[in-house]
Amino acid sequence: MSAGIVPASWSDAVCGLVPLLRTTTTPFDAVRSAEHTLVATPVGPSLHGLVAWEDDRVRLFLTSRHLARWGASAAEACARALEGVDPALGIGLGDDGLWQVVSPDGNASGRLLLPGFVEAFRGRVRGSPVVAVPHARCVLVGGAADREQVESLVSRAAREWRSEGDPISPVLYTASGGRLAPWWPEDAPSALGKSLRAAACALARREYGRLAEALDDEPWATFEVGVYAADAEGQHEAFSFVRWHNGDDVLVPIVDVVVLDEPGLGAWLAVPFAAWRAALGPRAADVTGVPLPAIRALGALSPRDVKDLAAFALPANRFGP
Repeated sequence: MSAGIVPASWSDAVCGLVPLLRTTTTPFDAVRSAEHTLVATPVGPSLHGLVAWEDDRVRLFLTSRHLARWGASAAEACARALEGVDPALGIGLGDDGLWQVVSPDGNASGRLLLPGFVEAFRGRVRGSPVVAVPHARCVLVGGAADREQVESLVSRAAREWRSEGDPISPVLYTASGGRLAPWWPEDAPSALGKSLRAAACALARREYGRLAEALDDEPWATFEVGVYAADAEGQHEAFSFVRWHNGDDVLVPIVDVVVLDEPGLGAWLAVPFAAWRAALGPRAADVTGVPLPAIRALGALSPRDVKDLAAFALPANRFGP
């Protein structure tokens, strides 16, 4: 925040605080630099809740530096931001039968951070409420037992996520305990299941790709995103992975898979991140003050370690050298 724009005191700042829901790579500059930690709360896969200060000229995301200046805590900032939101403001029925919150200022997404906001639609929709937040200016709500509403949610979330500015997610969610979880009905028709998996894949590809771009100039292990055909029907799954040369002293983001480059193997070895970290044992150190959760690899795996890891090898068709 620039001097002359930001309130000098906490009492002056409170009235301008707003809650916002964004992906964990937003704002992008904050991912690239961990000098000042964002005031952020994990909300769901690839999603976090943020606090911003805004007036009619500017919106600025709060960081630890601003809180220190005001003598306030992150918990206090989040609570005061939520207090300033009218949960009923702007709610209406769209032409497609979906409940929606539309806000041109980009604050609509923050409504999902309000305790009980999603559950308040129980009784207005058939079955449990299901929500979508395709971009910052729109929240959509339908009923899990209403097939037409579900189809509208899927198509509209995917379309607006791709076409609108400030995209957030094409995934459908349920809400519980202040968090969002992807909606995966056990009895979903195959076509719906395919659409839901495709949406999750699309979001993962975008977020992993943005992380890879953000980490390009950092001393990290090579960070990549891959997509592979998971079955004969062409279903796809997204995953993040790092390539790690055995013994490299680098930062390794906590991802899905580690692809181990070990000359003695004669080929690469792809294993789940958890298995690789367990094999490192005390040679893996937690790292703080970096843009995303990571560890530092402090030593090489022994030939025996590598041999044991081979038991966790993932199918070769998922990865390329």
